[in-house]
Amino acid sequence: MAVQQPILETGTEVSRYRVEGLVARGGMGLVYRARDVRLDRPVALKVLSPELSDDDRFRERFVRESRLAAAVDHPNVIPVYEADDWDGLLFIAMRFVEGVDLHTVLATTGPMDPGVALPLLAQAAAALDAAHRLGLVHRDVKPGNFMLAGAAADRVPPGTHVYLTDFGLTKRATSVSGLTRTGQFLGSLHYVAPEQIRGEEVDARTDVYALSCVAFEMLTGRPPFDMDGEAGLLWAHMSTPPPSLSAVRADLPGAVDAVVSRGMAKDPADRPATCAEFVAGLRSALVAQPVRAAPTQVVGSQEASTSPHPGAAHPSFPPGVPVGLPPDAAQRREQTPVHPPAGWLPVASGPPPGGAPPWGGGQPPSAGRAGRRWWPWAVLALVVVLVAVAAIWRPWSGPDLVAEDFVVVPFQADVPDDWGTYTVTGDLAYAVLGTRDWTGLSADDGTAVADAETALTGDPESLVHLYVDGSDNVYTSDAKGLADQLQSGFDSSRMVAQGTRQVDGRDAFAASGVVPLGDGQLRVYAVTLQDEPRLLMVFIAPSELYDEWKPTFDAVVDSVTFTG
Repeated sequence: MAVQQPILETGTEVSRYRVEGLVARGGMGLVYRARDVRLDRPVALKVLSPELSDDDRFRERFVRESRLAAAVDHPNVIPVYEADDWDGLLFIAMRFVEGVDLHTVLATTGPMDPGVALPLLAQAAAALDAAHRLGLVHRDVKPGNFMLAGAAADRVPPGTHVYLTDFGLTKRATSVSGLTRTGQFLGSLHYVAPEQIRGEEVDARTDVYALSCVAFEMLTGRPPFDMDGEAGLLWAHMSTPPPSLSAVRADLPGAVDAVVSRGMAKDPADRPATCAEFVAGLRSALVAQPVRAAPTQVVGSQEASTSPHPGAAHPSFPPGVPVGLPPDAAQRREQTPVHPPAGWLPVASGPPPGGAPPWGGGQPPSAGRAGRRWWPWAVLALVVVLVAVAAIWRPWSGPDLVAEDFVVVPFQADVPDDWGTYTVTGDLAYAVLGTRDWTGLSADDGTAVADAETALTGDPESLVHLYVDGSDNVYTSDAKGLADQLQSGFDSSRMVAQGTRQVDGRDAFAASGVVPLGDGQLRVYAVTLQDEPRLLMVFIAPSELYDEWKPTFDAVVDSVTFTG
C-alpha cells in the first residue's frame, strides 16, 4: 500500500530551502516553490514520494545519478542546483521557471499545430541526445517533464523555450530493468518502451521510443495507447502496432505514420539511433503538407485570431488556429513552475546609457565603438524564423576546407571552400563568412531580413555562418565572463561557459548557447582571444543543423593562424 505523502507547510525548511507553497503534484512526488535562503533566489523544490525515498537502492542511485545529470550542460536541460537526502526524504532543487508543462497544455488545448509541436520536440531531442552522449538515459520522457517557459495552459507563444526535467531519475546506459525492487515502474506507462517492461537493458533508443509517443500525443491530443488498466497498456506497448496518426487526424500526411511507427518499433534496433534523427524524419514527413510558420497554440473559438500575438517578434506573424479539447483528453494538471526567459528583446541600435557595450560588461578601452550595432545580435533581434521545415541531411564527412583571410583582423583560417568572406570596414569593421552575404542585416536592411526569413523556411543551411571581429566589445578574464556577456544581451537566451581552448597557440575562452527565434532556435558557439591581437569568432546555425556543423566549427577554430 502506497504511503500518502504529506504536504510540507509554508515556512518548512528542507536543507537550505524554505517552502513557499505547493505548485504541482507528480507521479514521483510534490513540487514546491521555495527560496534558497543562502543565495536568496527562488527554486523549484521536488520532494520525492516516501515509497521511493524508503528504497535504499533507489536512494543511492538517485543521489549518484542526480550529480551526473547535473553535469549535462545543455540549454534545454533544466539546471539542477542540488539533489540530496533531508530527514529521510529525497529532494531536487532546480531552477524555478514561470510557465506550464506540456501535459497541462495538451490537456487544455488538445492536438497541436505541427508548426508549434516540431520546435518543442526538436529542443527536447537536443537535450536527450546531449544526455545520451554522456551515457545517461532519461527513462521517463513524458509531456509532464517538458517545461514550457513563458507559456500558459491555453497559449504557447512562438519561440517558447523547452526545459527537459527529471534527469535526476535517469539511469546509466549500462543499467538494466526499468523496475524498482518492489516491481513498480519509475517511468510513465503511456510512454514506456517494451524493453523497460521486459526488464532488459536500456539505452538512448529507449528515450527515442518515449519521445515518439510524446510526438503522437502532441499531434493527436492523446497517447498512442490510451486505455484503462495497466496490464492492457503494457501489453499494447509490447505487442500492438502504434495506431495511425493520419487516421486519428486527417489533416496530417500519411508519411508521418511510418516515422512514428519506426520511432515506436518494438525492437530498439529498428528505431532511429538518436532523438534528433527521429525529429528530422518527422519534419520531413510533414513537408508533404505545408506547415504554418510558428503559430501561437491557443484554445477558445474555432476561428483564428485576427490580431498578432503581442510577444511575437514580427507584427505580420500569422496567428494560430485554435484546436478544441478532445472529449477523452486527460484531466488538466496543476501548472508546473518554470522560470520564464524574459521576452526576447532587440538590442537597441544606439549606444546605451554611459556608452557601455550593448550586452553589458566592462567598459572597453575604445569606448567610442562600444555602442555600435553588433551584427549577430542585430540578426537575432530582427529575424522571425520558421524551423518547422525539412532538415537537410548530409552524413558528416567534413566539407573541403581552404585557407581564407578574415580581412578585418590579422588572422586566417581554413573554412569550407564554398564560403565567401563578406566585410564591412571602417568604424563597423567585421566580417561574415558563409555561402551568402548577410552583412546587410546589421544595417536593419528590410530586404536582407526578408531574405533571411525566406532562407530559414526554405534553405536553413544557407544561414550557417561565422561572424568575426576584433573583439572590441568583449572584455573578460574567463569563459564564464564571455557567457555572461553574451547572455546579458538576450534575456531569453541561455549561454554557458565552455572553458578554455587553444587558438593559434594561445588560450582562448569559449561559450555556447541558444536564442529562441520565432518557433525555433539558433545555436551559437563563440570563441575569443583576449590578448593582442584580439579576435572574436561567433558561429551561428539553426538548431537542427548545429550538431552536424559543430565539427566544422571546431576545425575552423583549430586552423586559425596569425598573419600580421
